[in-house]
Amino acid sequence: SDINKGPLERAKQSAEKYVQKLKDEGFKHADLYVNGRMVRVINGHYATETEAQHALQQFKKHKAFADAWVLKLK
Repeated sequence: SDINKGPLERAKQSAEKYVQKLKDEGFKHADLYVNGRMVRVINGHYATETEAQHALQQFKKHKAFADAWVLKLK
C-alpha cells in the first residue's frame, strides 16, 4: 500500500500515472525524468533550445500546461 512508501516513491508513482494520462490524451512523448530526489514529467527531448521553445509554445496552448517551461538537461 502507499502508506509504506516514502515520499520519493509516491512522487514517482503519481508522476507515472500522470505520464500515462498524458499519453492517453495524445502526448506521445510524455515521460518521467528522475534526478536524485527530483521527479519531473517531461514532454520530449529536443536537439536545440529553439526546437524546445517552439514545442513549448504549442504545449502551452493547452490550458493545463500554461505554466510549463523548458528544462535543460545536462
